[in-house]
Amino acid sequence: MSKSLTQSLLRWFLGLLALALGVGLIVRFLGESLWFGEVGYLDAFFKRLGWQIGLGLGITSLSLAFFALNIRLARRLRWQEVPIPSTSRLAQGGNQEGINPQSLPISLPWLLFLVLLMATVLGLMLMYYGQIVWQGWYSDYYLSPLTSPKALDSLGRMGLVTLALIALVLLRSRFLLPGIAVGFSLLLGLIFSQRWTTILKAFNPTSFGEVDPQYGLDIGFYVFTLPFLQLLNLWLWGLALYALISTILTYILSANSLSQGKFPGFSRAQLRHLYGLWGFLMAVLVFRHGLARFELLYSPRGVVYGGGYTDIHIQEPLQVVLGVLAAVISFWLLGKALTGKTRRKTFYFAPVYLYLIILLGGFLLTAIVQKTIVQPNELAQEKPYIERNIFHTRAGFGLDKIEAKVFNPQGNLTLEVLKKNALTIDNIRLWDTKPLLETNRQLQQIRLYYKFFDADIDRYQVNIDLQKAPYENTSDSQQVIISARELDY
Repeated sequence: MSKSLTQSLLRWFLGLLALALGVGLIVRFLGESLWFGEVGYLDAFFKRLGWQIGLGLGITSLSLAFFALNIRLARRLRWQEVPIPSTSRLAQGGNQEGINPQSLPISLPWLLFLVLLMATVLGLMLMYYGQIVWQGWYSDYYLSPLTSPKALDSLGRMGLVTLALIALVLLRSRFLLPGIAVGFSLLLGLIFSQRWTTILKAFNPTSFGEVDPQYGLDIGFYVFTLPFLQLLNLWLWGLALYALISTILTYILSANSLSQGKFPGFSRAQLRHLYGLWGFLMAVLVFRHGLARFELLYSPRGVVYGGGYTDIHIQEPLQVVLGVLAAVISFWLLGKALTGKTRRKTFYFAPVYLYLIILLGGFLLTAIVQKTIVQPNELAQEKPYIERNIFHTRAGFGLDKIEAKVFNPQGNLTLEVLKKNALTIDNIRLWDTKPLLETNRQLQQIRLYYKFFDADIDRYQVNIDLQKAPYENTSDSQQVIISARELDY
């Protein structure tokens, strides 16, 4: 297949993709604008749309600018040809500063392994961030089956994405990495655009007047601020990781490494660039460990949902130690990037060995403590955390304001009592939302443009048949299950 034909097919594919996306956006915009206008909230709709467009364009532009600067710098610093060994360079009277490799060379097996690893991580990143966008765009309103093959499907998609990236990296790395940067920037922009309410709530918080017993922070922090910090961490993590991976691939695929069967090594300038990106990634990891401390209060580990014995006594100190260690490594790497001091044998992987040992040791210690200390004596170890859970659950649902009274039923129901309480008997719910949704969806299958997304339980004033209900009122509050038929955009 000729190069011109390939480019033409690629342009046609991109054009059709843009057309499909454009039509979908126009249909969604028209449907929602007509709906909001009908109910008198058109101003609110345009306000939401303005925030979504502004956040999407802003984050996409910032991400793309960051990726473009790193890719441009990596291309300027990459090997244009196989570097001449230092002895030959000195014999020719050349200057080896910034030209002579400052790290050990990489043989072909290790080179292929690195390319495979980087492509796999890229595939995982694209799939992960793409799923976040998909879940925000198309919520799953359908009933989940008891046995779901989603995990197998995810593995299959990951394999296909990884194989595609490997092939493209090996063949067209010069054009693939900038293309992925553009697509990844769009994904990051869409994530922020979909979560515009998270950002507005973070800048307009409300105090709950109650603090959590572990960190002493107002409950409003977990409702308004923490989701925004998690969103910010997701963005920074994507920036740092893709910039580092794309830079490494640019360097190790230069100098005809695959055809030569060996990568000559990283130059001093390349190492400084990689040190800077690795330091930035470790700084983001410090942020991640800081958030992980607060996320322990959402831990599913233990007998109740929330921070338990193992989370507070093992995981919290572990996150603090890992955060401090990551901060030290980050400063060390950024210092090496600024000073340009490199050593041939250490490269930039050595500083993370201690971090990885503590990380793996911490998870192993967590499992041991949970299995050997907590579970054999769970009630005693988890008692204070269970009490916290019960107390705050009751407060959250307002159950602490309920006055408890003893009810002593006698069990002497008669036909006259049942007749006097016929309205209560008639309101006993016989249906559930699941069979109602299934029935409605089956009845509406011939109209594919309608969907029943969910069902709700409500009460309405319903006329009562006097022949079937022998009491005076002709209408009363009746419990019903309703499901609105909505257009499928």
